[in-house]
Amino acid sequence: MLRDLGSFLDDDALEIPVDGKVYRIASPDAETGLFLAGLAQLGEKAVSGQPITAEEFARLKLNDEQEGDFMRMVLGDTLDELVADGVKWTKIQRVNRYAFLFFSLGPEAADRALESGVLTGEAMAPNRAQRRAASRAGAATTKRAASTGGTTSPRKPARKPTGT
Repeated sequence: MLRDLGSFLDDDALEIPVDGKVYRIASPDAETGLFLAGLAQLGEKAVSGQPITAEEFARLKLNDEQEGDFMRMVLGDTLDELVADGVKWTKIQRVNRYAFLFFSLGPEAADRALESGVLTGEAMAPNRAQRRAASRAGAATTKRAASTGGTTSPRKPARKPTGT
């Protein structure tokens, strides 16, 4: 029997309150969604230190026209509404970042980024456990000086006496 997925497949638009007004950002079409998801996956790969191929790197680079279009891809007509309402540029950028993560990686990833400070450019300081783990990891990777026991250094040539 086929399950009714109606509620699961309902519109997954994003509603964000900004300055007392709730803005509705429609879910992107399939082609745009796939492009956004691909960019997000490459970003995650880069942040985790995994190698990125030249083809993948070329996809990350956006020219000026594409960069302007990127915000329109994510926000759609809501961008015009935000601008018309006089919303400050910084807020529009942050809404765009959140919406990008929401549509490309899911609401949980967008919420984690919001809570961590990534969307504002102010990442939270690591907690005590994270600092300890980083400290231990750094100590484990530090190479110790090699033992000099049992080795000999080449002899230095004798100095010639200077005229006395």
